[in-house]
Amino acid sequence: MLLGAVLVLLLLGGAAPASAHAGLRGADPEDGSVLESAPRYVTLTFTESVGLLEDSFRVYSPENRRVSLGEPRHADGASDTARIDLPDGLAEGTYTVAWRVISADSHPASGAFSFSIGKPSPTAPAVPAEQVEHPVT
Repeated sequence: MLLGAVLVLLLLGGAAPASAHAGLRGADPEDGSVLESAPRYVTLTFTESVGLLEDSFRVYSPENRRVSLGEPRHADGASDTARIDLPDGLAEGTYTVAWRVISADSHPASGAFSFSIGKPSPTAPAVPAEQVEHPVT
C-alpha cells in the first residue's frame, strides 16, 4: 500500500505544467543595459520555437523615431531565437525595442524593453500602440 502511494506521488509530482506561449528567456542587449558603443544587432531568445513576422522588431530612437531595420531572422539557425541587425551610426541615448513573434502554438507573443548607448536619455521613447495580433493569425 505504501509503495503504491509513493509511486502515485512520483508520477503526479513529476508532472510539469504545459507552457501555452513562447516566453522571452533573454535579450542581448539586456533590458536596461547601458552600452559604451552601439550593438550590431538585437537578439532575443525564447522558451520555444517562434515564427517571425516582417515587423517582429520595432526599434525607436531617443527622439522617438522608428529606426529603419532589415528583415528579422533566426540567429544561428536556432528556431527559438530572433535577431535583427541595427544600422551603423546610432546616436547616444535610450532606445526602445518592441518585439512580436508567433508561438509554436500559433498565438502571438509580444513585449518591449530598452537599452542605452553612452548614457540614458532623460526619458525613454514610448512605443506607439499597435495591433497585437497579426491578421494572418
